[in-house]
Amino acid sequence: FDPNLHLLAGDILDPAFPQFCNFKLSGSDEIKTNEADHLTITVIKDFEIKNLATLKLNDNAVDPLDGTKDTTITVHGNAILENDGEIRVKRALSLEVVGTYDMKNSSRVNNNEGASANASAWVDGDVSIKTSSLFIGSVATDGTLSLKNNAEVQGALFGNEVSLKNNATVIFTDNEDAGASTEGYAQCSSGASG
Repeated sequence: FDPNLHLLAGDILDPAFPQFCNFKLSGSDEIKTNEADHLTITVIKDFEIKNLATLKLNDNAVDPLDGTKDTTITVHGNAILENDGEIRVKRALSLEVVGTYDMKNSSRVNNNEGASANASAWVDGDVSIKTSSLFIGSVATDGTLSLKNNAEVQGALFGNEVSLKNNATVIFTDNEDAGASTEGYAQCSSGASG
């Protein structure tokens, strides 16, 4: 991640350069996106947000109507959020992970907006959400999905095998389709590949 190449003024991700070898935020890092109809962030290796770092999607647009409507993050390696690492979602997020997806130690996805229709994670490998972490949206995996130690998903779960342990919570949303506003959900429900 090279701030000189990838960021505009005000720690805003440059939509002209959304490709990364690795995407790693840590400490007090706070990166924002705005001003694009659809932003696709591609990470060739690993995606990490940890130690109080935050990725704010569709944040701080000059004109709120011009903000990024949808964001797709495609990770060809593993995705990790830990130690209060956070992705804040306004509009819609599709997180597509080829490897594994791990959330731990109070990490959060979509906590500020709270609409489960606005976020989805589509994972080829295993998913682990644990230790007071929160995901609001849908989580789908071809592998094992494990929630434990006060982890919470508000939305929907899909997996080859789903395990809940040690006060893990799933709150199924009955007034909306979890992940329904996301690009990944649209591709899946239409039968398109992607």
